[in-house]
This record gives sequence, structure tokens and C-alpha cells, in this order.
Amino acid sequence: MAESQPPINISKYELNWDEWKLSDQHVITKMKGLIEALKSQEVDAVTIMPKLEIGWDAAIHIFGESGRDLCKPEVVSIWLSLLLTLASSKGVTGASIASSFAKSCGGCMVYTILTAVGCFHSEQNVKLAFDFFCHILTDVDGKILELDEVRQLSSFLVKNIPDQTKSVTGRSICLTLHCYYYMSGTQKTTVEAMSNLIEGLGVLCTSKSFVAEMRSNPSSTIEILKRSVLDKSFSERFVRNKWP
Repeated sequence: MAESQPPINISKYELNWDEWKLSDQHVITKMKGLIEALKSQEVDAVTIMPKLEIGWDAAIHIFGESGRDLCKPEVVSIWLSLLLTLASSKGVTGASIASSFAKSCGGCMVYTILTAVGCFHSEQNVKLAFDFFCHILTDVDGKILELDEVRQLSSFLVKNIPDQTKSVTGRSICLTLHCYYYMSGTQKTTVEAMSNLIEGLGVLCTSKSFVAEMRSNPSSTIEILKRSVLDKSFSERFVRNKWP
């Protein structure tokens, strides 16, 4: 009879605030080990998810408390790789990943990821973020949020959203986009549309009914989305009403 294997000690893969407070090299090493453990199935993604603070705490490390004290670029690339690995793991949902971001909010998840890509621009990071959204949205062909749109949105956010809070919240809380209330003209229209887009995407990323519809009828679902973007009706409210 084969000897039973001792249970895996998953505590060594936990990623909490105490870990994020340490050096860039420490969190890089920690995330790389976790990615390897997930890919080899040494650790089950669903089991480890509640032990991973990969949203708000990660944002503080990435952007600094001031929103300007940026980490090493490699931290962001490995962080995006970790998010992608989790998103592609069986049983992991957009809602479970979003739960560790500010307000447990899908919009904050989308905003934080895009802002990180904008601050640490590279084609590798753009592709990692694109692949993440493809998995979370069950979008096999990448038609909902296209590769070039990830590139453009991330760049726009960094260049056009004012740093009013002078803190990490300005980089990682989607309500920052409501700065359009104080704007006028074309700038107000553009930022308001951006806010609607990101908050709407956030709800899509966390909606079970949307994922179910994408699995059963992706073509018509994507057509509905594209049409709503063109007629400027796409927003958080639109998504919640369509896919409650």
C-alpha cells in the first residue's frame, strides 16, 4: 500500500500585508514561488485565494502610500502574471479576485490594473493585462477589451486623470474617475465616458450571469456590448440591468 502524502503547507504561499511591506525582491520571489506552485498544482487556486491580498495591499506596494513612490518594474510584471495565473485557474472567478481590491470592487480592480500598466508601460504588461481580462470575461478571442484598447486606456489614465488625492487611492479607486464632475467641455465628456467604461467593465468582470451568457452565446453577447459602447449607453447601470 502506498504511503499517504503529508498535506501541503499552504501558509508559505500566503501573501498578506506583512509580506507586501517588505522589499521588492521579497515580493517578487514570493509571487514567483506562488505562480510555480499554482501551475504545478501543488497549491489549489480556490483554496489559496482567501489567503492572498493581491489588490489593495499590492497597490500600496506598487504605487507607494503617496501614489508616486513606484516599485521596481519587475514587481508589476510578476504581479500581472500572478493575476493571470489565478484568472486561468479552475474555479477562480472575477469576483473572487476583485474581493481583495479596494471596496471589493470590480471597477477598482480594472482601474488599478490599467493604471499600473500605464505607469509601468511595456508591451509585456499590456499583453498580460489583456490576457487577464480575456480569461475573466470568458472572451476567447479578446473582442470585448482588445489589446490596443488596453494599451490606449492605460496610457490615457496616467496622462489625463488628475492626481487630486496625492495618495495611492488616486491610482487604485475607480471613484477617482468621477473627477469629471469638476471638468467641462470635451475633457468632461471624455473622462465621463472613461468612468462609465471602467465601472461597467468592473461589473462585467464580477458578473456570474454575464460569464454564463458568454459561454452559451458569445457572439450575440459581444454584439450587445459593442452596440452599447457605440450608442454611449454602456455603464455600470446598463450592465447590472442586463446581467443582474
